[in-house]
Amino acid sequence: AAGFSGVATGPAAVLLDAVDEVVPGACFQCIPGQYQPNPGQGSCLECEPGKISTAVGQQTCQSCGETLFQDEAGKTECKQCGDGTNSSADFASCVDCDPGRFGIGGVCTRCQDGTVADAPGKTECVACSG
Repeated sequence: AAGFSGVATGPAAVLLDAVDEVVPGACFQCIPGQYQPNPGQGSCLECEPGKISTAVGQQTCQSCGETLFQDEAGKTECKQCGDGTNSSADFASCVDCDPGRFGIGGVCTRCQDGTVADAPGKTECVACSG
């Protein structure tokens, strides 16, 4: 059955009704990109945007973390934020670095004294004029 991998037991196993060749009452683990926090459930849940699961039988999904994002549900890998941006608070997208900061590789850094990034999403600071 789609979304399941192998017969299993334990807290992350889900109980399935007879579907195709599945044995009635058999438990199966959720596939990567999905999770189920409660045992004995009839289905798995997709990880929400900003979170992933990388292994079979997960009870939770993990947040992508700094410099990374995932804008789709049910995924197993995070994507890298581009230059001039960093991760949003929920890791579901990347947002422009604030003015006064520049971004390389998903990390926004404050401009040094005497330099400025005068608009959001800059990839470098320039010397102040005047």
